[in-house]
This record gives sequence, structure tokens and C-alpha cells, in this order.
Amino acid sequence: HGRSEEGRRAKWEESSGGRESSYIPHTFRQTHVIVVPSCPDLTDSFKTFDNIVQAINIARRSARDYVTDVQLEKLDDRMVGDEERDWVVSVNCAHLHPRYGEKTPTEILAEMEKEEEEGEVDLNIEAYKELRLKARRSPYPTLVVEVMSSPPPNFGGERGAEARPPSPPPGSEAGGAPGGGDGGVTSADVQKLEALFGMSAAVDHPAEQEEAEVDNGDSDDDAFWDALAKTKGIQEISFVTPLNMVQKWVATNDPLYAPATSSFVTTDARNVDEGYEFVFSTMASVLSEGPKEQEEEAGDGSGQRRSYLVMSNFLSSSATSFEKFAGEVTNIMRSAKLEGAVDVLTLHPEHVDAERRSPVPVFVLQWK
Repeated sequence: HGRSEEGRRAKWEESSGGRESSYIPHTFRQTHVIVVPSCPDLTDSFKTFDNIVQAINIARRSARDYVTDVQLEKLDDRMVGDEERDWVVSVNCAHLHPRYGEKTPTEILAEMEKEEEEGEVDLNIEAYKELRLKARRSPYPTLVVEVMSSPPPNFGGERGAEARPPSPPPGSEAGGAPGGGDGGVTSADVQKLEALFGMSAAVDHPAEQEEAEVDNGDSDDDAFWDALAKTKGIQEISFVTPLNMVQKWVATNDPLYAPATSSFVTTDARNVDEGYEFVFSTMASVLSEGPKEQEEEAGDGSGQRRSYLVMSNFLSSSATSFEKFAGEVTNIMRSAKLEGAVDVLTLHPEHVDAERRSPVPVFVLQWK
């Protein structure tokens, strides 16, 4: 939507002689209704359904602190002045249920004790609360998700001009002291430092390896190809994929790896919501097939059943963010009462444990 609005604005400027402020951007809204009619565990228990929704909300709020590859690329673009304007995207969720608002015995007892302390009960308020609960009691567990995308403050037009922050007074710098004195550290400086620290994880050329390559008999050929790869406009192409790298690393370093019962799945997910979708889709696929059948096919059943989810473009520069992501996945599983079926662990190039430093981020599902 943002790109299409950028195109419309460019056409408007071209046809109107560069009058950018005259174009008013449009807000995007879309509503999705998700009905879950075939899951008895959710239909019979409002508490389980509500806990899952609340765990998802907590996970999405925590995702704001993750250092994603997309954010690092945007910081790089901002440093070179080639940044795209981000639209303000919000996602709102409401859930409906046949037993919406149903309370547990503990909650009912606490409410009765509160009524005894207050001494009076307003029947009109009680009737209003009951009607409000009935309005959200649908035939099946349902999620209503609304996505809204608003124009950024610097888009232009009347709405953009209203949202645009005021310019700093003459002789002062944004985020700094007037006159450029001490303490003039701006947010741009902090973002540049974050980008530099994030880029350090991508450097994987130790000096020892370079010296060993020089001593090789093929050093002339290597020097030629290295010089060719560094030529501007020419990119080095490798036929070794992240999946191949992870398979070789796991076969060598993971003592619980069993070729007959383990599987590898790869994705190019970059955003946090895509990561959650990939993990839980894979989990649902394996659970629907039945992991015990895999053990029977393996023979003696002594091998570990593991699924290796290769996520080469997902939180590749922050092992801490990847570990927090795994923690939120565990919380959602606990809300869905799946903790007894599978355990999760992470492998990452920057993992604090040297034995779990894989070539790219890997999310491991250990089936019980």
C-alpha cells in the first residue's frame, strides 16, 4: 500500500507541476475474520482460547525490541541517504467465543467476596455487563483482526504537514545542545552505532584462514578470484546454501541428531510475524502427521526426533533476540497446552555457548 501511494504521489507531482503538499495520502484498512470450528480444546474452554490470544499479544509487543535483519538494512539505507519512508502499521485483535466471559470458580468466589465488601450491587450495571458478554458470544471461537496502515509524518500533504514535527530553532541541532556544544549526540549517531555492531556478525574471515590460503599452492588462482569478486558491480555466487551448511554442521556437532527421524525445513522469513507463522505452521504439520509414526518407521525408536528450522535471514545478528523469540514461542505453546509434546532450543552464530554456534540461526523442535 505504501509503495502504491508513493507512486500515486509521484504521478500527482508530475501532473500538477511539483505541488507535493496538494496530495492527500490514503489510509489502508483491512479486516480478517478467522473462525476455528474444528478444535474441541478451544471450543470447550474459553480460558484456553483467551490465554492463547493474550500470549500472542504479549509476544507481538515483545517483538518491538528485537534486532531484525530488516531493521539493520533500514539503518544502512538511512546512513547512505537511501531510506524508504515507513508507514505506521497497527494490528488490532478481538476474540469471540461461545462461552466468552465464563469465569472459573476462583474468579466467581473473588467476585462474591468483593460484592460483600461493597455491600450494594447495581442491577443496571450487572445487566449491562451481561449484555456486553452476550454480544461477544459467537457460535465458534473466532478472531477478528484489523490491519491499518497510516501515512508517515514526512509523506507530504495536509495530513503529513499536521503530523510533521516542528523544525528546531536556528543555531541548534536535533537532539543536541544549542550552538553545537557538548552532549550533542543525536538519534542518528546511535542508529549508526547499532548498524556497525549489527554488521560485525556478518564478518567471517579470520586472519588465520587468510594466511592459510596464502600458503596454498593455488594462491595465485585464489588471489585472482578474490580480486574479481571485489570488483564493483560483480557479485560472488555460491552454490552452498544455508540449508547445506546447517546439515553438515548438525551432522558433525549435534550428538542428538538422528538421520532417520530428523528433518530440515528452511525459510526466508525476515519479519517477526513471518517467523511465528513459520514455526507454528511447521509444528502443526508435524503434529498432524503424528511424530510417533516417524519413530516406528525409524526401526528401534532410539533416535531423537528433531525438526531443524533453518532461518538464515531471521534475527541473524542478535542471538539475544532469537532466544527471546524462542521464549515467546514457549509461552504460546504453554497457553495452548503443547509443552508436553515438544521442547524448543536455538542455535545461532553468536550463541553464548560455543557448542551451539551454528552457521545460521536454527530453531530446533525436540519432539517427545
